[in-house]
Amino acid sequence: MKTGAPRFILLSALLVAFLFPGWATAQTASPATVSPLAEQHYKQGMLALQKGDLRTAIREFRLAVRYAPKLPTAHNSLGYAFLQNGQIDAAVTEFRKAIALGPTFTEAYLNMARALERRNDLDGAIQFCQYALRQRPDWANAHYQLGLALRAKGCHAEASAEFEKARELDPRLRPPRD
Repeated sequence: MKTGAPRFILLSALLVAFLFPGWATAQTASPATVSPLAEQHYKQGMLALQKGDLRTAIREFRLAVRYAPKLPTAHNSLGYAFLQNGQIDAAVTEFRKAIALGPTFTEAYLNMARALERRNDLDGAIQFCQYALRQRPDWANAHYQLGLALRAKGCHAEASAEFEKARELDPRLRPPRD
């Protein structure tokens, strides 16, 4: 599945900014116990993702998961690559693993919401946005994603309020055009 280049690049850049420098921060084990092979494959996956090479990203993230199966960020990134590649069910599976391994890893909750929205499970998407917002109430991206899910569900007043909150927190976020 092709994604528009500017949107894909923006999403990839955001993912790299959030995950690459501290890729092991959401793990359950200490960073010293993470396999160097897992770290190597994770970094290669992030580079491939940044270039838009989803096939390589998926392969590298799968290897990172193999070498660090309890690392939530590895499962989350694999899920993200699956989602960008249109493999929604596989993405949901990986996001569930990331959440189970890192219950406070809010990026996994938000990515799950994105996947569920793509699956047209709007109630599920709303629920996962709300989980993320309970942990990070001032997270602009979560308010924005919640607005998208509410709008898709036909809850326009609530969606507008979420888009406005997102814009207050991050002026770069604008409500989508219909």
